[in-house]
Amino acid sequence: MARKLTCVSLAALMMLAAATGCSGGAPDEEKPDPKPPAPASVWNREPTVKDTFYEDFSNGISSDLWEVSNQQWGAGNHGTSSANVFYTKNAQRVSAADASGGIAVLRSLGDLQAEQAKRRTGSALISRRAFGPGKYEVRMKVLPRLGQCTAFWTYYNGGGNTAETNIYSEIDIEMPMQGSFKKWSGTSYERFIDWNILADRQTITSDDTEGLNDGKWHTYCFEWRTDAENGDRGVVWYRDGVKLGEAREFVPVHTAALWIGNWFPPDTSWVGTPDFEEAYMYVDWIRVTEYNDPCKQGGGGSTARAEATDLGDRPIPQTDYIANGSFKGEDNGKPIGWEGEGGEKGGSGAETYLSLGAGKKLTQMIRAQYGGYSFTLSAKALEVTGSGKCKVYAEYMYGSVRMGKSDAIEFTAADVGKKQLEFTISNPQVSDLRIVIETEDGTTARLNGVSMYLK
Repeated sequence: MARKLTCVSLAALMMLAAATGCSGGAPDEEKPDPKPPAPASVWNREPTVKDTFYEDFSNGISSDLWEVSNQQWGAGNHGTSSANVFYTKNAQRVSAADASGGIAVLRSLGDLQAEQAKRRTGSALISRRAFGPGKYEVRMKVLPRLGQCTAFWTYYNGGGNTAETNIYSEIDIEMPMQGSFKKWSGTSYERFIDWNILADRQTITSDDTEGLNDGKWHTYCFEWRTDAENGDRGVVWYRDGVKLGEAREFVPVHTAALWIGNWFPPDTSWVGTPDFEEAYMYVDWIRVTEYNDPCKQGGGGSTARAEATDLGDRPIPQTDYIANGSFKGEDNGKPIGWEGEGGEKGGSGAETYLSLGAGKKLTQMIRAQYGGYSFTLSAKALEVTGSGKCKVYAEYMYGSVRMGKSDAIEFTAADVGKKQLEFTISNPQVSDLRIVIETEDGTTARLNGVSMYLK
């Protein structure tokens, strides 16, 4: 209850304009794309397809089709920003990423961002068009850090403060749940005013043993039916073609805009704490197959216009799991994001570094990383003094219990420069990583360029 209170009561603040009818606008030309296996039908009578909308971002992020969100809902965050939305149409980059057409890239800035005014800023795309009952699918890579909510949802709030007059439509896919990327949820809302007056909704929660922030493409889907006359009223959720749950109560009947993106709820028991600097989610394609089920007029996105950034020939940005690995960010001389004593920021401008005293250790926790995940860890030593070593490595954690560790990057006085190592978390019980930078007794070090990327 507390978890969803934050999400939907805040969603109720997002009043959308530019209402459209059930028929919607003309669809984009449908393009071939990979499809997950078709699950067994759960309906008494198969739906009649009315229309298909397909977006693979091969033409970028068109402001005629999408609002690039610059708005805020809820407390304790800086909303969503168009500055966090990018796309690429570069065929070589798209092919290398195992995607089709183009890729939409949506950034999120967490609590370890050096600029405080940018912390807890997410990103979202909102369809100009309103959609009715049908099958909603997205092929995406989830934003892999805790503290934010990655979501794919429909939304329309037409107002009304009684059960008889309230006009509301929302269906969600949200992750993580309970501070874990091994859980995600789907929710269907028929009506919503606030949690004290009216909140007609049903939620399903699904467990995933492998973790959803695995860096792989997954296809998330919900199928929305409103054909009550034939007993086909409900919402069914799928991942990669496998049914994960359904709601047969509190099913909306109004058309709504489609949203996709990430944002920062204040309820950390739901999504965890955003102990990261910046991270990215990726969207390959979105498809809405509208059905000829009965529906009522709701509304679509607003008329606000902002442009996403074309990456052109530049690489697709990747999530660096290490925050403040250049040691530019500081708080009273201590590097932001790092715990421990004996480490201070050194240098200035572009040439900053960590100055670590003898026999000292700094650590950084990276939550919700699981068995089977593989990473490349890098660091650059500028100077090592003394006869001992400076080491950089990852510890495998289950809560506060250390389950093991990776090999270490090792630097000596005669062996500085940039080094990297690859490691795989082999223990399936591991829930988190802890990055360690340490010096042996009698040895000091200056280093920067600490980074870690999912393979």
